[in-house]
Amino acid sequence: MSILEVKNLKVLYSNHVAIENINFKIESGEYVCLMGENGSRKKYIN
Repeated sequence: MSILEVKNLKVLYSNHVAIENINFKIESGEYVCLMGENGSRKKYIN
């Protein structure tokens, strides 16, 4: 069972395309980790 599904995600910063056409599903019981360099604008959402 999917608890989150993302389709065709696009992220823009000041007219710069940072992410485009991202698709994924997170299934119940899965662990997910967001990785990136320091200062790469990762956000923690509670």
